Amino acid sequence: MSYDLATRSYELIAGERRWRAHQLAGLAEIDVVVRQPRDEKHRMALTLIENLQRADLNPIEVALGYLRLMKEFGINQTALAEEVGKSKAAISNTLRLLELSDEIQKALQFAQITEGHGRALLGIDDPNLRHAVFQKVMADKLSVRETEALAREMEAGPVLEEELASDKKPAPKPADLRAIEESLQQSLGTKVVIRSKKNGAKGTIAISYFSFEDFDRLMKVLKK
Repeated sequence: MSYDLATRSYELIAGERRWRAHQLAGLAEIDVVVRQPRDEKHRMALTLIENLQRADLNPIEVALGYLRLMKEFGINQTALAEEVGKSKAAISNTLRLLELSDEIQKALQFAQITEGHGRALLGIDDPNLRHAVFQKVMADKLSVRETEALAREMEAGPVLEEELASDKKPAPKPADLRAIEESLQQSLGTKVVIRSKKNGAKGTIAISYFSFEDFDRLMKVLKK
């Protein structure tokens, strides 16, 4: 869409909905940002980025849009984050949703679960366990916090099938245990999960490591 302004010709490549809303409101002026695309490819990228800002897009549509931008226009996550005005971590978290199974992605697309649920499920590495937890989330309508708690339980150690199939929702972890977990994670620089019995007298502490070097580092810290 093109229009003349002060004898110069401009092309509207993003923001048409806002422009039409101003027209309907009877406003004669609108604030704009004038950009000069380097080429046709850059102009198309700007249009696609604008479409990704729409509120009605589901998380999978956004993730696929990010992936398309990166592939078609040869940019990495850092450059993409700058273009769309988000942090690199936010971009990475959204793209990781594409690692979920088709069934879970469809649940995200149809708003049966939220992006928070999806991120919690990504915390479970075993695809079979992840699917089992997803089914429990759907069946019991677990909240994001309940899903996160259950995912931590999965990663901390084996869970009996009858326990996972139970209709009972996972009990929220006490605030004092969560605080201790966070303190240990900051001290050790890695993921820490505490599991305790109902009376709190017994339990386990699971400390994660992600490489041989990480294991050696943790051993040195723990021996101090």
